[in-house]
This record gives sequence, C-alpha cells and structure tokens, in this order.
Amino acid sequence: MDGSERNPVLDVGWVAEPNGRGTLSLLVSCVLTLVLCVWTAMHLNVPVKNETTGRSWLRHSRWVLAGVFGPELVVFAAWRQWNSAKAIVMAHRKRHGDGNRLASDEIEKGHSRIGSPRQPWTMIHGYYASMGGFTFEVDERLVDSIPRPTRLSLTAHGVALLIECGLAPDIRKDEIIDKSKANNLAKALVCVQALWLAVQIVGRLIAHLPVTLLELNTLGHAICALAIYVLWWNKPLSVKEPTELEGDWTAPVCAFMFMSSQISGSKHSRRQGNRFTRVEPELEGLVYIPPRSAPTSTRPYSVSKLHFTERIDEDFEDSTTSGRFEPARGSSESPSSMDLVRWRLATQAVRDHPAILARFQSASSSPKSLLIPSHDELVVTCVPDWPSGDLLRRVPSLIMGMTLWCSSMIYGGLHLAAWGSSSFPSTTERDIWRFSAIYVAGSGLIWLIINLLAQVFPGVNYYWERVNAVRGHWVIYAILGILLGVGGAAYIFARLFFVIEAFVSIRQLPAAAYATPEWTQLIPHL
Repeated sequence: MDGSERNPVLDVGWVAEPNGRGTLSLLVSCVLTLVLCVWTAMHLNVPVKNETTGRSWLRHSRWVLAGVFGPELVVFAAWRQWNSAKAIVMAHRKRHGDGNRLASDEIEKGHSRIGSPRQPWTMIHGYYASMGGFTFEVDERLVDSIPRPTRLSLTAHGVALLIECGLAPDIRKDEIIDKSKANNLAKALVCVQALWLAVQIVGRLIAHLPVTLLELNTLGHAICALAIYVLWWNKPLSVKEPTELEGDWTAPVCAFMFMSSQISGSKHSRRQGNRFTRVEPELEGLVYIPPRSAPTSTRPYSVSKLHFTERIDEDFEDSTTSGRFEPARGSSESPSSMDLVRWRLATQAVRDHPAILARFQSASSSPKSLLIPSHDELVVTCVPDWPSGDLLRRVPSLIMGMTLWCSSMIYGGLHLAAWGSSSFPSTTERDIWRFSAIYVAGSGLIWLIINLLAQVFPGVNYYWERVNAVRGHWVIYAILGILLGVGGAAYIFARLFFVIEAFVSIRQLPAAAYATPEWTQLIPHL
C-alpha cells in the first residue's frame, strides 16, 4: 500500500508517550541538566594576553570539574566577586554620584567628552572592573620602566584607587555588554531546566515514588547553579579583550601600581622566626622623601626594623620640591636606570594625586620626615578566577568563611536526604553514602563553629592568626598537618563518591524508580 491509500480505521490522532521512563531517558535528563548547570554557569575572568584555545579550554575545564565535585566552592567564588563588584559600584557612586558632570581637573587628566555627564556605574561595571576589564599596555611610554609583562590588569583594589584619584574610566554599559558573550535568554532557559528538575523530584515525593541518587546529586548542582546565576547574572561572559586605559596620567600611575604589587618584587629567602619565604613588592623596600612644602601623613609607622641607607640622611636636606623614592634598606646593589625611571614616574603619581599620598604613613621612629608607602595588590598579569586578596571586601573575612562552610553543610545535608532511600544497590554503598554525607555536613558545621567563635571572641581569632602566620610551636603544626591531611583526604573521597555512586547506582534500581507521575508528561521539557 502506497502513501495515497490508507485505512481510516488505523489512523490515530494524539499519541501519548509510553508510561514510565527508561534508563536512557533518566541518564539524558540528568546529564543534560548537569552539563547545562555546570558548564554554562562558569563566568571566568579576562584571560591573559594572547591566551591560546587549548589553554582556554583547560582553564574552563578545571572550573567545570570544580563545579561537578565541589559546586559550593563556585558559589563561594561568585559570592566573593559579587561583594567586590558591589563595593566598587558603591565607591564610584560615593566619589562621582549618578551621572555628575566631569570636573575640570578630571578633564585635564585625560578624560574625553568634556562637559558630558559621567556614566553611572552599575553592577556590570563593578564586575568588569573586578575581573580584569581595565589594563595598562606597556608601550613606548613604559617600556623603560616596567621590566617584564606587556599587559598589566588592574585588580579591584587598583580600580578602587583610580576611583579615589578621580581617574575612573568613563565607559558606557553598552560597551561592556558588547564585549560579553552572555545571553539572558540562554541563562533563563538553563534556570527553567534546573527548576523543572526540582519540580519533578517534588512530584515524585508527593506520589511516593523513589528518587534516584543521580537525581538527588543533580538537584544539588541545580540549586548551586541557580545561586551562581543569581550572583553572576550581571557579570560579563567570555570577555577576551579588556579596555586599555589611556591618557597622560597612565604612565605615572601604572609605575606606582606596579611598584605596589608583588609582580614588581622578588623572593626573599630570609626567615623571621618560623615565617616562610614570600614575595615582597618593590614598595616594601622603599621610603618616600616628601617635598618640604608638602603636608605629610600623621599616621605613625614603626620603622625599628628598617635600616636606612646613608644616602638618605645625606641627601634628605637637599630634597627637591617634588619628593622622591629611595631604598629603605642598605643594599650593595645600586638602582638600575630602569628603576630610577620607574621611581621618578611613581613620584609624579604621588605628586599629582593626593589620594595616593594619603596611603603613606609617617616613619615616627626615623629622625627624618620619611614616609612609608603602604602597598596593595593593584596590578597583575591576569586577575585570577579564584577569589584572593585582589578583591575588595564588604564583610569581614570570618563571615566569608562562614558562608563557605555553611554552603558545604547544606550540600552535605542534601545528600543526607537519601538516608532511607531504596536506590542503593548494596548496603555497603548505602553505608559509605551515609558516612560521606555526615562527614561533609559535619565538616562544614565544625568549621562554621570555629569561624563563629573567632568572630565573637577576639582571643580565638588572635590565636588563629598566629597559627596562620606560622608563629606557633612545631608540634602544633605537626598535629594540624596530620589532622588536615587525613581529614582533607576523607573530604575529597566523600565528594568524589557522591558523583561516582550517583551514576553507578543506576545499574540496579527498584522498578518504581522508572514510574513517573502522569501530570509530568503533560509539560514540555528536556
């Protein structure tokens, strides 16, 4: 019988899907949701200059693995970056307001659009500033003063200093959005898919149908993905080319920021007590001799450990009206010509921008009116994706720690919901799952209590800071090393077991696990 001849008795209209679901449909639904929630949720920072495709994939893959085995870590990173972006927006509004006209001194410093209203900064601006969106390019103006990198990315602290100096880039929100690959519709679809998984699980619980371990584990990732999307909704996605800062002011300010950051320093092997080797920025080894007519900071700074060179004492009285940087420690090495050029540029930045001079402290123990420059991590070759000291803080660090451990406790508690589940193929797997859930949730609870005690009782925080500063007895570190080593290994095992067992357990499930509530078949879904 050809297509033009058919039996009307055999014709049908709407055909419903078969009752229940199969192993393949369960796998496809959960894996698709997991991939969408983890892969698309990652909003990484601006990469290094000329990043290769292979390095980009490797960087993204590392974060995807973190999202699979430790999704609350990604939530914590997103929350830290949200706080930093919010702090930058608040600092900009405090300094410039909403749409104020450019001041005459800002126009002279290189801003264009004379008399035009300054663009108010939104959370998009805040994220862009925190993720390395603004850079100094080391061109012919800086090649004689900056030794190594060809691009320096401003950290959140660096952008905050620009704001204090009235040098914040006047960039439109649309310009940042054009650089971003983000799509709000795609984000919304992923959120809908994550919510649909939650609705399915609730529906199965109402119908008294078993929930598989794979669905439960995927639900944990879906909840984390929703939190990540809420926090990173305004963060630009996959920005490859940042905004280059331009103007006559850039060379002096870049030189000062370079000297303030660890990228300018070198590793010092000297030990102070039990301290480990660390990298000191260039400013830590310098003092600033202010011009005699300039006001100095009134904040005292102890310099008992600094050894001033004889050259400072001899030349101090002959200091010019512009001030200068000099070595603070005795050294047999003379500054190179590149060092001297960089110091002169940094001196110009101090002279032109009082906000920089306000960061210096007076050396009260010195017989001369020397100033000790304070230093922050202002520029880096690439802003790291994992939150570190380069981000601004709106809340104390202990509260940030409590947020991380609270997330870990919730994630472990979610897996405790499978305590009485019938989806375990064996009692051994059930017992390991229970131990892992208790361990992850319990570890989060213990560290949450420790951070809470340190926040409430200053003595606990002081002792913990001494431990972190490596100023305790070696026995303490031996005990801590054993506890943290064993505990960390058990924690990693528990996290790996959650994901592996979620997939392995589908080899043997109760028949009811493949039954579905009838109403879920009426809603279109993936």
